Amino acid sequence: MQVAFISECSTFYKIVSKSLVANYSELSFLHFDHPDVLLTEKQLGFTHLILKLTDRESFDFKVKELKKKMPKSVFIGLVIKREFHTLKAISHCFDFIFNESEIEEKLTIYFNQQMNKYAENDVYPSRLLTEKNKTKYIQLSALHSRCLVLVSLNKTNREIALEISKSERTVEKYIIFLRTHFQVKRKKELMPIVKEIVSG
Repeated sequence: MQVAFISECSTFYKIVSKSLVANYSELSFLHFDHPDVLLTEKQLGFTHLILKLTDRESFDFKVKELKKKMPKSVFIGLVIKREFHTLKAISHCFDFIFNESEIEEKLTIYFNQQMNKYAENDVYPSRLLTEKNKTKYIQLSALHSRCLVLVSLNKTNREIALEISKSERTVEKYIIFLRTHFQVKRKKELMPIVKEIVSG
């Protein structure tokens, strides 16, 4: 099965695709950081398209064009934040939409069914075989994951605020969220976590 995976975050793509390939060697992934890149491809022989939604119309609405060019492909949308302004307008383009913490479990169940690996009465594995911190990483919004990467580069809160166009107070809130999310007490303790995630 040929899968086109569209995600601005290459780390997110690597974690999810690597885990799926480890379980299902029949899958072959190709990463695109923007729908426009995929739209320029001449051969669109993908059986599946996985799109990590961004909540930006200029990005997400491209799924309509892709659906016209790939009418026989299965479209799977991955939603990290609970509410997407663009989602309602494009939800009809997707065959499946998986949200936040259920992403790993639903992808596992879906591809299990596609590969016919399990009989009807068998128990599905509940999650993909990703490490705990990688699982937590793929549940982050785009801004939180960007903030985490900048923290790992030893940037100050002020520098992070400038890079992501937010206030220092907002960055402080993001870092408090990240410390809680990854269960660490200090900002510096987030740095080795990012190295672990990216190196894998």
